[in-house]
Amino acid sequence: MCMQKKGTVHMNGRKTPDSHQRPSLIPASQLPFSEALKILDRNMVQYMIEQQQDQINQQRGQIDQQRDQIEELQAEIARLQKLAAGKEP
Repeated sequence: MCMQKKGTVHMNGRKTPDSHQRPSLIPASQLPFSEALKILDRNMVQYMIEQQQDQINQQRGQIDQQRDQIEELQAEIARLQKLAAGKEP
């Protein structure tokens, strides 16, 4: 009877151990080309997400500044309208 090693076989045929040890990192030069592309894609997506989040945060800051400016201008308009109403006969 042949004993099989414990582990999970993935679609790519690789077997991972049942232990919860993190696999050691493999230098990029030793990765299969398709695996390297997957990593590159993941990194690119993460970079794009971070760039978009930075842009959103910057735009939120601009919106907050514009809201403050609108409130100041509305207060000035109200003050001028009261002033103008008081001068009318």
